[in-house]
Parts: sequence; structure tokens; C-alpha cells
Amino acid sequence: MLTRLYLDNFRCFEKFEYRPARRELILGRNGSGKTSLFAALLLLRQFVVKGDVLEDHFILGQRTRWMEKRQITAELEAELEGGQYLYRSIVEPWGIEPFCHGRTGGRGESLPNVDLSNFAAWYRHLLQADQKQNAVLLNSLRESFDGFSYLQLEPAGENVRLLVAEFATPGAKTAKFYFNELSDGQRCIIPCTPSFTLFSRKWHCPI
Repeated sequence: MLTRLYLDNFRCFEKFEYRPARRELILGRNGSGKTSLFAALLLLRQFVVKGDVLEDHFILGQRTRWMEKRQITAELEAELEGGQYLYRSIVEPWGIEPFCHGRTGGRGESLPNVDLSNFAAWYRHLLQADQKQNAVLLNSLRESFDGFSYLQLEPAGENVRLLVAEFATPGAKTAKFYFNELSDGQRCIIPCTPSFTLFSRKWHCPI
């Protein structure tokens, strides 16, 4: 049985300690760390049980953005067959750090797909075609997410842009996250919010 998890400098976790009960229901707002908690447990399982190597998981790209620490620390304690076990891992960069990819926008697309799978490309078109509508959707996202600042597409090669979201963090700092680094809930809500906002304005429908 898992008895303790400690994380520092991993995603949203800073000196975080978790002691689970035998039965628990984990609840929280979007972006509060639910997905990141299970992602940490899955990563530790891959290292401890399967013997995966760190390079396969781009773990250094998941450091806490508002901290200046280089190391990621993880500790796992468990009771197994009457014995107490402790696993401790400290990961730090050396040489060239892995590049963390995000959702890409190519040349831009004028309409979103039904499943919003081309959201980044559609957003690139929106930035180029209608700055007023972009301002509308950014305001909607600021109302939906605490600390949200803006979306932008950063250059990542010829005709390729990576979608980045910026959030305010503790201590009046800001942190940028590639789209694929956001929580599952945020990755669902961010494309849906502007879609509903812009189409409701176009057809004069209440949201």
C-alpha cells in the first residue's frame, strides 16, 4: 500500500507531501494538480517497476515554472508484505536539456474541426484575421481560469508555431506552459471556451 508521496519542483508541486488513506476521492478545480498527481505516480511506477530511462519521458521539461531549482525530487513510501520501503529520486539536468513540444499551428485554418483537434492552427488564423475577436476570447479565458494571462504562438521552425499559455503564479511572477503541459481539464476547456464565445457572438446566442 502507498503510504507517502513527496514531490518538489514537478509541475505544480512545490515541497508537496501526500499521505493517502486506504480509500479516497480526489476532487479539485481544473488546473489544481489532479492529473499531475497521477502523472507523477505513473512516472515513478515506470522507473521503479519497469526500469524505464528518464530520457523516454522528458521529465526535466516538467519542472515547476515559477521556481528556479534545477533538481526534481520525488520520494515514494509503501508497505509491502509487512515491510517498509522507500524510493527516492533526484533528477537534475546535464548537457543539453530535452525540448518539450507543444500543440503546433501550421499555416492557419479558418474554421475549427468538430473535435477542435486543429485548435492551434485555427487560433493562428484568428490572430492574423481578427484581433478584436481574439481579445474577446482572451477575456473569456481570463474569466474561466484563475491567473490566466494570454495565449500566444511561439516560433518553432519554418511555418511552425507552438501554442503557449501564460499564467500568473505565486509571488506575482508569470509562467509559460506549452499546451500539452496543461492539465487534461485545461486542454479541454481552453479550446471550447473561445469556440462557444465566438460562435455565440456570431449568431447572437446567449452562452
